[in-house]
Amino acid sequence: MAAYDYTGGLMTGYDKDASVDEYERKQQLRKNRRRPIQETLDELGEGRGIYGPGYEERRRERIKQNYGIDVPTSSSS
Repeated sequence: MAAYDYTGGLMTGYDKDASVDEYERKQQLRKNRRRPIQETLDELGEGRGIYGPGYEERRRERIKQNYGIDVPTSSSS
């Protein structure tokens, strides 16, 4: 019964507003959930596929300091 009450008395969930375009609704949901990259970096830190501006420089410097290895710069051309 709890699931029935939670879904608004319908087994398929709440009724969607027919006057709102589904694409626009999803875009609005995405817009509301986005967070600035700096906030994400501060909370999670760099790594795991999330890298902030200047990461390559900081990485190169960290490797040089810890291991004494010069990391070559990769040219993007």
